[in-house]
Amino acid sequence: MMYSLLKGLHVVSMVAWMAAALYLGRLCVYYAETASKTDAEKLVLRPQLALMMRRLMYGIGHPSMLLTIVFGGWTMFQFGLLTQPWFHLKLTLALVFVGYYIYLGILAKKMMKGKECSGLFLRILNEVATAFLISIVIITYLKSALSPIGGAFLFVATLSILVGLVFLLNGKSDASK
Repeated sequence: MMYSLLKGLHVVSMVAWMAAALYLGRLCVYYAETASKTDAEKLVLRPQLALMMRRLMYGIGHPSMLLTIVFGGWTMFQFGLLTQPWFHLKLTLALVFVGYYIYLGILAKKMMKGKECSGLFLRILNEVATAFLISIVIITYLKSALSPIGGAFLFVATLSILVGLVFLLNGKSDASK
């Protein structure tokens, strides 16, 4: 019963955190794209997007990240997950995702202070979160059926496909202008 409850709380907080990371990445793209707008449009859009980014980070993203870490850590220690080889890959990806999320937040704050970023770079960066999501969920459900090398390949292959799609779709949108 306790395992199911902790796992459920971990999954719910992870879903909220992942949603925040995906949406924050998208808001960063929108913010960067305001560079091509008129000064009047920038005057309206940038403060609104900055407000949305701050509320998302501090209201949903940061709290859900902390809850994910607390419930995940509690589950890990309470039920001895560190003894299971598949868990090492999941934990590694989760820790790298923490770094990714922190980097995304720092980048968002820098953009709000005037740093310009490429929309294409931000689109690619946003797909990294999707690759983490797909890989971590599949590794968690397949557990020992997937080797650490297979799990790493899954992450790299997923990320490659997603980045390829970004370039493909970006090329099509450039061609339609």
